[in-house]
Amino acid sequence: KFTDHHLIAPACLKGLEFLSKSAAMKRETVIYIVRCIYKDLTVQTLVQNDRYLVYMILQNFVEHRSSDLEEMNDGEFVLGFTQAVDSERDPRNLLTIFKLVSLIGRRFKLGVVAEDLFEVIACYFPIDFKPKISRDELSTSLKTCFSSTTEFADYALPLFIEKLQSTNSQSKNDSLDYFTDCCQVYHPAKISKYSSGFWDSIKRDVRKLLLFFLLLLLSFLFYDQI
Repeated sequence: KFTDHHLIAPACLKGLEFLSKSAAMKRETVIYIVRCIYKDLTVQTLVQNDRYLVYMILQNFVEHRSSDLEEMNDGEFVLGFTQAVDSERDPRNLLTIFKLVSLIGRRFKLGVVAEDLFEVIACYFPIDFKPKISRDELSTSLKTCFSSTTEFADYALPLFIEKLQSTNSQSKNDSLDYFTDCCQVYHPAKISKYSSGFWDSIKRDVRKLLLFFLLLLLSFLFYDQI
């Protein structure tokens, strides 16, 4: 029905969003619906609410039928997802996408598609536009994506190092904040691999901070002697 007429798609999506919550749906039907969405819909051409319905259908399946989705061809679900959400800019939809990426990172073995999934969220880091919702809410949700799986380590850690070299203080602060959370998830060997890069990126700021406190201490000592 998606391909019958563009006015039919919204009604179909509403019905599928309701049905996607059903535990009685057969595995074959779950896979068929997902493939139809990927094949017959150009998601980013839909209006905001219809795109949201697509994401909610996928979220319901990931939350409750992830074992069924794993029966799809290698990487098929994740690659289709990355194409469906690519270029999304609406903050309300982004919150849903970020939640979905976090769920996928925790529930799927990504393997060769890990970089494809990471690239979907990397383009939003750091949050540098003014969303209609709280920037902190959006950034916290994005941070949860980054820290959802150690398979993101080889892509996230170099990105943090790059942003730490920026002159933008928000980028630096976000990089350190995200890095702290990711360290609790990423494999120690991955973190060790990039540790020297992190030190090279922050040592100049550390030295400036130490110099600032030294000058501050000297000013207090000098003031006491007056």
